[in-house]
Amino acid sequence: MRMIEERKPKIVSFYTRCDVYHIDLKLAQMIKARWNDIYIVCGGPQSDITAEETISQIPYVDFICCGEGESTIYPFFSSLLSGNPDLSIPGLVYRADDGSHKNPRPALIEDLDSLPMLNYSLFGYTGDGMTRYKHFPIEVGRGCPFGCTFCSTNAFWGRKYRLKSPERIYLEIKDAHERYGITKFKFTHDMFTLNRNKVIETCKLLRSLDFKVEWAGSSRLDCIDRELIDIMADAGMEGLFLGIETGSPRMQKLINKNLDLEKGLETTKYLASKGIGFKASFMYGFPEETEEDISYTISYMGKLLTMSGASILPHLCAFFVGTELSRKYAEQMTPVDYYSNQTGDFAVEECKDIIQAHPNLFLHMYEYKTELRTKLNYFEHFINT
Repeated sequence: MRMIEERKPKIVSFYTRCDVYHIDLKLAQMIKARWNDIYIVCGGPQSDITAEETISQIPYVDFICCGEGESTIYPFFSSLLSGNPDLSIPGLVYRADDGSHKNPRPALIEDLDSLPMLNYSLFGYTGDGMTRYKHFPIEVGRGCPFGCTFCSTNAFWGRKYRLKSPERIYLEIKDAHERYGITKFKFTHDMFTLNRNKVIETCKLLRSLDFKVEWAGSSRLDCIDRELIDIMADAGMEGLFLGIETGSPRMQKLINKNLDLEKGLETTKYLASKGIGFKASFMYGFPEETEEDISYTISYMGKLLTMSGASILPHLCAFFVGTELSRKYAEQMTPVDYYSNQTGDFAVEECKDIIQAHPNLFLHMYEYKTELRTKLNYFEHFINT
């Protein structure tokens, strides 16, 4: 609040995620109570998925920008600063006398190379400031074409997969190195390895750099193989995040993940043999899950943990707005005092009034009660010990 007092902005904007949306709305409430003439604008995945509900229910949020920010933020914010809000902006959700209005979403940006290179100096970054990153984030693509029942990215990316060109990824890495001396990078994208040809071409360019680059990314077990692992390892890959989610073949089908788990073990063994660390994400407490399914998952985790460089990330299944799971079970959710580590529990008590008043905005902070989910209350702690 001190910063608002000092800077006296005309607009306060929040990038919203599920783990901080309650905090964003609490801050917006406090700002509006003191400075009613400040525009409050939200963007990002959580406000995008709940846009109409938020505008209808939360009077201290003025506008929500849906879709990719590059298509909406500059033209809309320019109109706000001119004192004449442009309500025709694609993706804009706003309040009118007859209720909330939602404009058609802007088309997704097909060519990610058309976006300007980021100028980190605008944020006051320096070479010394960059050293706090173990792996400096480079956006290499957006979207995932798969349809897992628990995943909310389908709702705002529309299962549209896009990857930057190998040349653009190379240039961004080279630029970050020349400016700040960075050599370790995190490729931010749910599914970097889906376009095999682009990945191979990217690796060729990375090998041509005049410094040793190291990088980590994300993949599915069925989107990598020995040949691709060899190519990526030779180009500096040192780590992978793998969303496996369950060791039960039955649950793999029910959550529409559909991984071949036995083949996946061979893939992870090969990663370990190449000295590549990997983090395997698992979820537990799916509504249809049985104790037998959980035993399969524990067994699969155990097999992975025998491999060099493997780590396990267990998560209590959360019900994100916009997912197939949430649509199926929303009516049966109840308040709880514990939360999935996917959504966190930071500042929940301070914001409990907002969470409890608007359950459709915070479904991920509610619980679908089953006997098994209750038994699994300490499962994460057990696995991590």
